[in-house]
Amino acid sequence: MSVSGYVGPKRAQMGKVNTNVHLAAREIDINDVRDRMYLQAVASDYNGDAANAWQNFRRVGEVRYSVARSAHIAGYANLRAVKVDAQGEILLEKASGVEAEIVGGITSRFGGQRGLIERYYMLMKVPAQGFLAAVRDKPDGIRDGYWFLSASEIGTEGDPARSAKRGEPQLWKMRRFAAANGETGVFENRIDGKDFLGRVWVPDPESVEDPFSPMQAIKSMCDQLIDLRDSISARLRSRFAHAGILLIPNEMNDAAITGDKPRDGLYSTDKVMNYLIHVMTTNVTNFAQGLAAMPIAMKGPAAVLDKVRHVIQEATIADTDLKLRAELIEGILMALDQQKQAVSGGENTNHWGMWAVSDEERRITVQPDLDAMCHALTRLVLWPQLQERKRKDGDIMQW
Repeated sequence: MSVSGYVGPKRAQMGKVNTNVHLAAREIDINDVRDRMYLQAVASDYNGDAANAWQNFRRVGEVRYSVARSAHIAGYANLRAVKVDAQGEILLEKASGVEAEIVGGITSRFGGQRGLIERYYMLMKVPAQGFLAAVRDKPDGIRDGYWFLSASEIGTEGDPARSAKRGEPQLWKMRRFAAANGETGVFENRIDGKDFLGRVWVPDPESVEDPFSPMQAIKSMCDQLIDLRDSISARLRSRFAHAGILLIPNEMNDAAITGDKPRDGLYSTDKVMNYLIHVMTTNVTNFAQGLAAMPIAMKGPAAVLDKVRHVIQEATIADTDLKLRAELIEGILMALDQQKQAVSGGENTNHWGMWAVSDEERRITVQPDLDAMCHALTRLVLWPQLQERKRKDGDIMQW
């Protein structure tokens, strides 16, 4: 490992770089026919897994919060150029020189180095793959950092073999917008072959070229959680929108109202019902007026007045719904390798316990992904740039 990421101070003691990572990185030359065809194949969401992952990331607050929270923790990492032996032991850290210059340039115009790291982390947790490209300040301008693209930003239209032979740039679908004619348009940027660096992904245990996203395991749980919340929301809204049933006996034949009277048959052919509905709707729409605070006056036989009833529908949230909701959230966090106490708060955990949870979250949840990111940046950025500077392969592999 040559680019080392760690959470902590800028300077760190010599240690060991983890070379056993769970991420794959592959260089892609978009001017090569086979590589261009490979890019089109891996960037296409043939079964909708990536689209479902992004949808659940946006729809389920606990998913968005847990992934974004870990990404923010990962963003505290600093990148440094180090020389390692075959076992990954750090022999030398370069604070200046070519290697340090290359690593220092691994940043982004979209949030700096922190923005680049957080972007990588989210991509590995949601669709489990991304594509690294160099970004320029303008066409044919100087490099202005790097960025990880999602598969949905990769243009896969057209014949990849023909595009490669013609040396056509790769389309980067940067932003969707509404066009003047009412159709949906896409603002596109173009990435030349020299700036499209490669692909990084978490290999699927069954098919190594497929991305293995933890979001696949929680799809059904997210659907259940959303359905449960919709059901609870419908019951709560029903309580306010349909505020019970007002039972009026047929013997009621008159009602007195204040303000403007409705015309006959406006709401009902029955005079009493017509008056009552008019008063109630007026009070709702003009709640700030003093007349809205006045009671509705009705008259009729005493025996009949006692039969006027207001029936409230039961709209409570069952304990089983709350328990199911808690179980679903816990299962989602577990599938995302998140510490429950760190995300939801430790109600029955002391300060030492929360410190242990926080430390475990960093070591188990965040650090392995940072090691994998360093592996990818080493292969896709540091080594190729050292090769451009005519470094020998034996020297390059040590960094």
